[in-house]
Amino acid sequence: MAHIREVARKKAPNGIAYEVHWREGAKKMQKTFIVRREAERFALKVETVKDSGETTKPLVKSAQTFRAVSDDLMAASTRLKPGTVAQYRNLLDKKILPRFGALKVSTITPADVEAWIADLVKDGLAPNTIHNHYVLLNKTFRYAARHRLIAYNPAEGVELPKNERSEGFAPVFLTATQIERLATALPQPYDTLIRFAAFTGLRAAEIAGLRVRDVNFAAGHIEVRQTRKRIHGEWTSGTPKSRRSTREVPVMSRKLTAELRALKVAHPRSSDPDALFWPGTNLTTRLLDYDRTLDVGRA
Repeated sequence: MAHIREVARKKAPNGIAYEVHWREGAKKMQKTFIVRREAERFALKVETVKDSGETTKPLVKSAQTFRAVSDDLMAASTRLKPGTVAQYRNLLDKKILPRFGALKVSTITPADVEAWIADLVKDGLAPNTIHNHYVLLNKTFRYAARHRLIAYNPAEGVELPKNERSEGFAPVFLTATQIERLATALPQPYDTLIRFAAFTGLRAAEIAGLRVRDVNFAAGHIEVRQTRKRIHGEWTSGTPKSRRSTREVPVMSRKLTAELRALKVAHPRSSDPDALFWPGTNLTTRLLDYDRTLDVGRA
């Protein structure tokens, strides 16, 4: 049976700390917390472990740093796509590891996580960006808890800033007339590209990864099967972000279909089903280059 006892501690808030006491066989065990809620959670964890018949020893102390645990998590996440791995590494390096990397994972408290969130808000990070950082932090602590490195997840239940929209805010969508006006102001093939992006709704990486084989005129649809993303300066092929994202998108405009047919006929590698459908741009000559990936951000 685990029980909590209040003790005087000069360094604790209000001069009070909380000791959790329990027995491991004939041996008396103890762990001290400065927040009562943390002590209560730990005591509950001890009871749960003891009821299962397992030893509570791994709950007492873990010498592993947060950085080591995050490295183990990344190594174990073999199903992550390269783009997701790169995103996680970026989040870790920017705001997570500088704060928690050198700390022992078992010493990090909810108060530490709350203070970190508050600092991210002060730094001006958008709520959605803070949420992305928190998700990875929480994922790391869940991994540590699953491997018995910590008694509980200190990120669980932490309040995040709300993503508030300005009063009267609403998404702005271009009308068909505005889309056509924009398209006609651009040279081929970018005019068709504008119409294609607007009327199919494909993501930028899906457009960049579109191959000759994926433009299926016989079926009258676009087959979304591949993506192309720049990761660490290198273009990498992958698959859509989820199973639902692998799909067939109908081409409902006769004009767009005719333009896509014309582009395919003019394509110098139209006989190669794996060739990228959209050309990239030679950054030196600014000419179309079918051996380069379309960079939507620079097109």
